[in-house]
Amino acid sequence: MDKYAFQGRESHGFLLKGTISHEKALALAGGEFNFATSDSPDHVRCALLVVRIEQLSTWGIPILRWTYPEAVWMLELCDNSFLAIKAHTPAYMLGALILMDKYNTDLGSMELSKTGDSATILVSTKTSKFSARLEGSTQGDTELISNLWTRNRNGRYYRIPWGNSKPTSVYRLNCNIEDSTLGDEVFGKDIVWDDEAIYFIERMHQCAPAYSESPET
Repeated sequence: MDKYAFQGRESHGFLLKGTISHEKALALAGGEFNFATSDSPDHVRCALLVVRIEQLSTWGIPILRWTYPEAVWMLELCDNSFLAIKAHTPAYMLGALILMDKYNTDLGSMELSKTGDSATILVSTKTSKFSARLEGSTQGDTELISNLWTRNRNGRYYRIPWGNSKPTSVYRLNCNIEDSTLGDEVFGKDIVWDDEAIYFIERMHQCAPAYSESPET
């Protein structure tokens, strides 16, 4: 049996990194881990991943296929690894992300699209949102996620088996944040987002149910 019980395609994806204080990261993570450090003293790296997953099959059963978006708020660890501390998804996928992925998940809606060298991102809840406009290609890092852990709402740690397939197309674009009230809610008002983000198209999505494991400290 394939190691990845869930397989589909990420038709569109967005990854934006930022910087928060080490103190805030400790509170969100529930302890000290190998955080990716920032150029700013006593600050570490964080990130937001937004993807639209299509035709996700479950254990290879053809009649079980899901299409849905998700937003995952993460702390960046060393070696291109991440610890998810919050997620948003529509109501019909809420239970699955809590049960299978062990995300600390709340209700939310997501929109993302790209036309030419421009793209738009929106993650919204009933009370706040994160929106950004991306324009103009730039050169730089386009690496995505290699390893993923998560901390659920009860403070327990899990690892999500995660396939790191390369996208068909990947871009690095200038990122203009239009509204970060939701980002402020998750990471705190001192979050400083990067000026550039990664936008990718058509990546194979592969993962499996999360199992109990803590990131290295």
